Amino acid sequence: MEPIIDFFNNQEYSSVFQGLSAIGTFITAIVTLITIGLIKKQIKNSHRPNMALSNKIFGTCKAVQGNKFRTVWLDDVTEDEVTHSTLALEVFNVGVGYAEQVELIEAFDLKKAIRFIKEHDVNNDFEISTDDSVLRIQSQFENSYIRIEMVEENRELGNFVTLANNGGKPDSYIFKDEYLAFLSCCSYLKEKNDRFLSLEKFPPLEISIKFRDIDGKKYKNHYLCKPFTIDASNHIFTFIKK
Repeated sequence: MEPIIDFFNNQEYSSVFQGLSAIGTFITAIVTLITIGLIKKQIKNSHRPNMALSNKIFGTCKAVQGNKFRTVWLDDVTEDEVTHSTLALEVFNVGVGYAEQVELIEAFDLKKAIRFIKEHDVNNDFEISTDDSVLRIQSQFENSYIRIEMVEENRELGNFVTLANNGGKPDSYIFKDEYLAFLSCCSYLKEKNDRFLSLEKFPPLEISIKFRDIDGKKYKNHYLCKPFTIDASNHIFTFIKK
């Protein structure tokens, strides 16, 4: 027993022991802080919303009543052929927390779209003009005319519960009218002049979703919308998150 007593009574060994004890206490404190930080992060993430778009949607793009948004480029369009578009953005909250003050911002390069249509419109089937934030598209067909008032304001979508609390159903919103109008012109030209016309160079629709969590922290998700034409009126859209 005497060697052991001598070990602890030795001033040099005692200092080493105290130092090791202090290091152990320090490490324990760091581990505790890291653990608390992870717990706080998990609690915070458990309240974090995440607004998203469907990865892919399919729909028919024909026309909206009132001759505001005509996408059936025919000589004679009967009343029965004038139907509402079934293409719509599907927006939902895939997070686990409540999303507040959700905004949808859409950006579409109008000038690039006009250049794209004119480049492929070899027979001058369309006459396009813009002024005072109004887009006009006139076709060679009688009464086939579009007048669209271009609105740049962000869409205020309000607040969103989680997808689970919403019955698993997304909310739907119509695309920008000018985007679908130019896409319908492109579809017509593809059907008439060039079945191999690729939409890869068709200007994409850029969509941003801004939102906040219950603590007021701001988030933003950004998407590119890519169209794929099935025929003159049916389309598939894919959304690529950036």
